[in-house]
Order: sequence, then C-alpha cells, then structure tokens
Amino acid sequence: MSESAIRTEIKGILDGVTGIGIVHDYQRWAANRGKFIDFFKDTGTGAIFGWEITRTGAKIDKVSRNYNVTHHFLLKGYYAVKDAAESEKLFNAVIESIVSTLVNATITGTQGTATPQVPLIERRPVNGIQCHYGEIKLDVSEIIEPDAEAADDLLKIGLEYYLQDPDDDGTADANDEITL
Repeated sequence: MSESAIRTEIKGILDGVTGIGIVHDYQRWAANRGKFIDFFKDTGTGAIFGWEITRTGAKIDKVSRNYNVTHHFLLKGYYAVKDAAESEKLFNAVIESIVSTLVNATITGTQGTATPQVPLIERRPVNGIQCHYGEIKLDVSEIIEPDAEAADDLLKIGLEYYLQDPDDDGTADANDEITL
C-alpha cells in the first residue's frame, strides 16, 4: 500500500464521522486570508469547521528481510469560536468522536489499527478569526516485503513514491505552489 492510498483511507474514515465539517486530504495553503478560511467554511451555515490531513514524516526500519514503514500523519482541525454555543465543548466532542472512530478503524494493508494521540488543543487566530485548533497524531505502519534481489537496497523495492511525487515530471506548471 502506498502513502497516498493510506491517506485516502484516512480521509474516507474521517468522512464517515458525522458532524466534523469539511475534510481535506492534504494541508491547505492560500495566498490570502479569505481564501484559506473558504477552505473550511460550510456553505450552508457559513461556519468555519474542518480538518486537513498531512504527513509529517516516515520512519523506515529493516526487520529481518522486510521493511517496516511507519507513516506519521497529522490531522489538523479548525472550528470557529462561538462562546454562546459553548464551542469549546463542541470541538472537544468532535475530537473525541474522531479518536474513537480511528481507534476502532482498520486501515487496509497496514498493521491494523493505529492509536491516535491528541497533543494539542488550543484557541488561536486563524487568518484573523478566533478558532479552536486541534491536532491528532496518527502513526500508521505497513510492512513491505521486498524480493530477495532488492532486500538490501531500499530504493530498489519500489518506495520511490516516499521520496518523489509520482505525478511530478520535474517541470513547474501554473498549478505548482512556490514557497520561500
């Protein structure tokens, strides 16, 4: 299973959790404040409420003749502060619902369930709007069994997708984002 397939499965799991807002399967970036907020704005209510999934790294260990690849994912959530609605309690209930769902979910092609951790819940301004912000860390492990010829060389076993975007031909186009 590839990183992108695992990410897609995590998004599918999150999409199945009722009432968590808009889920993006990658970290969103925008050139202006309003556009970023629009990524998480519910079209019906106008509320800012949503999550994004990003991979923060991977640890690769050789175990016998196989490789154990642990992908480190970070789920980042945003929820506009509404004191009268006790939004802090609502946001924490959403986090608990996501954690409960992840604890009970099996991610196909991996080592079963992954134990989520919640290292951060706070209030912070997001592009000028006070939001509850939370992070859920999710480490997902898979075992890759190389053939005998490739067992000693990690790059020969088809893990190039961990190192390079398979859709990237090395040239820039209008959709590429440039960061400094």
